[in-house]
Amino acid sequence: MVAGRAVSVWRRIRKQTPSPRATAALLAVYVAIFAAGAAGVVAYVVMQKAAFTRTMLVYRTGVDGRTVPIVETFWKQAETGEAQLDREGLYDGPATVWTTKGVKREEGAFAKGYWQGDWRTYDAAGNVVQIRTYENGRPVRYRLLKDGVLVDVSPDQWPYLFKSRIQSKPERYSEKPRPN
Repeated sequence: MVAGRAVSVWRRIRKQTPSPRATAALLAVYVAIFAAGAAGVVAYVVMQKAAFTRTMLVYRTGVDGRTVPIVETFWKQAETGEAQLDREGLYDGPATVWTTKGVKREEGAFAKGYWQGDWRTYDAAGNVVQIRTYENGRPVRYRLLKDGVLVDVSPDQWPYLFKSRIQSKPERYSEKPRPN
């Protein structure tokens, strides 16, 4: 139906100067085709991420002899993150994120499911480029690398994504770990 309408509009345009209505109809067809293509690209990216990302719950023995549940995240075959859980399935303890090439990208800690303390972001060479500090999932401090020195940034100049990310509830892994 859309293709038939487009052909009809195109034939009229070739025979006479297009009217505003014909121009609007042709524009509507192009916008619809562009929107369908963009939606297809987004759907492809989401499906690809879902197909290649997996998580796994593993148990490790800590230095104190206790068994600790750890969530490992993988992209294809590369481990891209790991975080410790508590008995209720809340993120609790250290967390680390790597690139698919194995370079550390970020590290921090959780406390009962909330971001807590310093979260460091690294560049490709392993240097700290920013430190975000949280208290119970709320941003309290932001430091950025400038001229080789970490500098405190005033709250009115914090990046929007940092100051707007406030945890309203604790982060939980989808499955509850078995008791120790």
